[in-house]
Amino acid sequence: MKEQCESSDYVDLKGCKSGTSKRGKVFSALMPCYFKMTLLVATQDAAERMKRYMTTIVRKAEEVKIVQFFSRMHALNEMIEYLPCLKHVEDSPVDLPIMNVPFTELDMCTNILSALPVKMTVAYYASKGQHFPTSMKKLEEDLILVEAQVQRQDKMMQDLRSKAGISKGSDGKKTLQMKEGDPIPKKQRTGAGKQGPPNNEKGPTHKLCQLCAVHSPSIKGTHNTAQCRKWNADGSEKRRGPRSANTRNTNKHSLESVEDFKGAFSQMRKEIKSLRKRNKRKQKKRSKKRYYESSDDSSSSDSE
Repeated sequence: MKEQCESSDYVDLKGCKSGTSKRGKVFSALMPCYFKMTLLVATQDAAERMKRYMTTIVRKAEEVKIVQFFSRMHALNEMIEYLPCLKHVEDSPVDLPIMNVPFTELDMCTNILSALPVKMTVAYYASKGQHFPTSMKKLEEDLILVEAQVQRQDKMMQDLRSKAGISKGSDGKKTLQMKEGDPIPKKQRTGAGKQGPPNNEKGPTHKLCQLCAVHSPSIKGTHNTAQCRKWNADGSEKRRGPRSANTRNTNKHSLESVEDFKGAFSQMRKEIKSLRKRNKRKQKKRSKKRYYESSDDSSSSDSE
């Protein structure tokens, strides 16, 4: 009050600073004082935010009736003139419009039609044609009739879906009933997360091996006692036999490469064996030849 009534350098509602004389405690100072008090609980651009909210954010829900929706929009529109706007700021531009002015009736009709569901807007223009609503009262009466028509159409479509075997889930999405030969759909993820399953559902069964819990605790939760392949009931370690070539998780291409290596090694062994036999035969021939040569030399010396 001191700033707006008892000071000579107050800022009026148009953003202009007056340094001539004091305003005094008059009725014209009541609204500036009110907007100064409003800034304690609201922002300076509250009127701009409210208009932006009404034109871009507000949408009519399925459960809300037309009468309730009109009443709410009318209350929001009346609230605008009691909110501060950016025009009240000092040295605001001259061309900046004053935004704490309610929407006109024509603007409210446009805002309400844009906030309706698409099916209601289409049904309204289908019944009215090229039409510009100017009265909120007449628009409300027309939309009440359109709302009843849309509800009847929704009921008819629901009956057709039930006959065709198409159900509508709780989330609003259409789900087809499975037929023979259809692929199994993916399981929908629930919002339970790490908090566990709901009370009416069974959680995953926990695995525990009593033998591994004693001898190898690090893997006790990977299987049950009946499936243990590492320890016997008496505490002795199981012996693993040779792995078969036709295991379940063996790669087919790796088996083919192993067979190729085996064939190559067997062929190499055969070739090495044949080479050894040839070398032995050559060595025998050489030894026999040396024996004959030495025997001939000895016989000639004896004859002399």
